[in-house]
Amino acid sequence: MPARFVRGGDRHATINDAAHSLQPLLDMYEKDETEARATCRTPPDYPKMPGEPKRIQPSRDRDRPR
Repeated sequence: MPARFVRGGDRHATINDAAHSLQPLLDMYEKDETEARATCRTPPDYPKMPGEPKRIQPSRDRDRPR
């Protein structure tokens, strides 16, 4: 890294020179959360497809032949 600083300087030296608000990001997060609650089911309910095996851990499958 020292050689890189010699060639290009410290590219992060001015990182604190400009301050920006986080409010647009917080608004976007709030909007996404609100829309997701209205459209998503938790947990998702995926219909079982024909021929699909049981959706259970083998160790918890009580009616499985041993």
